[in-house]
Amino acid sequence: MAGRALLIQVLAGGFIVQRWGFAAGWIVETVVCGMGLGIACAMIEPPEASEKRSDGADAKDSGGAPATLRLSALRLGFIALIVPAAFVASGHSATTFLVQTMGGPDAAEMTWLVAAIVLAEAIGSALAIRVRDAGLRVQVAVGLFGACLLAIGLTVSPLLVASAILLSFLDGLALPLRSVAIQRLANDAVRARAASLASACDMALKAIALPLAGSWRGRPR
Repeated sequence: MAGRALLIQVLAGGFIVQRWGFAAGWIVETVVCGMGLGIACAMIEPPEASEKRSDGADAKDSGGAPATLRLSALRLGFIALIVPAAFVASGHSATTFLVQTMGGPDAAEMTWLVAAIVLAEAIGSALAIRVRDAGLRVQVAVGLFGACLLAIGLTVSPLLVASAILLSFLDGLALPLRSVAIQRLANDAVRARAASLASACDMALKAIALPLAGSWRGRPR
């Protein structure tokens, strides 16, 4: 279902760009990112079920703390886990937008470029299957590497295409690893909320990155 939705979005985006230009496509993508942010922020947990032991007492862990761990107690840890992948995803969106709108390549070359970007993301997702450590250190390392690639691509124009492809690879690698880390660290009571927070962070940074990319593209050279 997600693959079909992505295919429909790509086809719709191509139609919008062909009919009304890249500016219209950029505006629509920014609006969609904002809608995703709103939906993610609106998601809430289902009512918590009170579990009882056979002796009638409320379920507690071995230390006497409630079995349902509140997300607020782990908020800083989750933010440190969520933000690096979200930053990589927003950098991927921004650089992909830039390489597709910088002009120069003909339709055939642009098709190969988009194919290379999508293939790099697929390779990153495939590699994520073999990564055993999906913790905070990996996410921070990926985020720092992504920041370096983004800075290089924006400061050295000939390397922008390579930066976009590598950021696509990191995006495919970081998001599955982050999902695994959330599954491991969050219990059933807060797992959906943590995933919603991650999605909200992704949409927020993308909504910021796309207008900044448009401003960077339009600046005098």
